[in-house]
Amino acid sequence: MTLDLRKSLRSGRSGNTLQTLVWFGAVLIFTHSAAVQLQADEPAPADSSAADNSSGGNILGTNSSNGDDTIDYCLDLHAEGANLISFYALPEDASLSNVMASLVGNATGITGEGVAATYIDDTGWVGSLTTVSPLSGYWLTVSDAASLCLSEAIPTDPRTQYQLHTGNNLVSFPYRGTVNIGDALPDDVEEVITGITGEGVAAVKLDGQGWVGSLTAFEGGKGYWIKTTDSAVLVFNVPEPAGLLLMVAGLFVVSGLRRRAQW
Repeated sequence: MTLDLRKSLRSGRSGNTLQTLVWFGAVLIFTHSAAVQLQADEPAPADSSAADNSSGGNILGTNSSNGDDTIDYCLDLHAEGANLISFYALPEDASLSNVMASLVGNATGITGEGVAATYIDDTGWVGSLTTVSPLSGYWLTVSDAASLCLSEAIPTDPRTQYQLHTGNNLVSFPYRGTVNIGDALPDDVEEVITGITGEGVAAVKLDGQGWVGSLTAFEGGKGYWIKTTDSAVLVFNVPEPAGLLLMVAGLFVVSGLRRRAQW
């Protein structure tokens, strides 16, 4: 009888250990998968000091990481008409000539809100737009379809404030992923916004229906005209960093292991 009891206890401990390992493995796989998914869209915080008026707008794709706080990425451009773009990360040298370096001989003009510049052979960029702002949208024209590529770009802090004025504001989206309009806009700011227009897409807000139209989400790398009935300070809502998810999942794992150790 004593021998049978010992076998039973050993069998129970073995079963619990196996269940614990299986459970821990499942949680680990989920945590890793979620972290990879979020990190693919997570921008690193950067200093968002105000730019000068030469950048225009509201002052205040392929991606790869360099392993530090900068990223390399490209924006695909078409040659038919202008491209409404923005930058969710910019190099430390945000001068127009440096940002457009990959398009020399191809880009012909760029227009922001109240500013513009034209490329002239043997002269370079000429006009009131001299510095690119990460918070502004831009209409960019090129002669041939190409990619605007940036290296060692510093991601914009998605918590940066946009100073919206009454009327139309040409802005960026400071996040390299996509977020639905209703989720991205804080409720208090959404109340004064009546319409949003992107390149070839638009959405209007209707009473009792919310946002209606072909534009359903903000996307990093795209520019947007936001129309307001009053001035407002906008801080976009974006997904939480992957680090927070990892911390929560880690606490979940530790808590579960402690409970199983008590069995």
